[in-house]
Amino acid sequence: MPDYDDELGESAEPVMLSTLADSIAGSASDPDEAVDMCRDLANAENLDPEQYMDLVGLVEGATGWDLPEEGERL
Repeated sequence: MPDYDDELGESAEPVMLSTLADSIAGSASDPDEAVDMCRDLANAENLDPEQYMDLVGLVEGATGWDLPEEGERL
């Protein structure tokens, strides 16, 4: 069963991440808020660390912002 879930996640990933990134890019007012939204959505969607980084990259591309990494904000 885990193989099925992995295959489903991989096949749906590009569309889902693109949709999430578009939503964040349209809603976030600054880079810090965008990172918070990425993290919240990653947790809600159970994204793995690689998918989270892909999401951040998509948001950076859509907004033109250089989003701070987790350790840079603490």
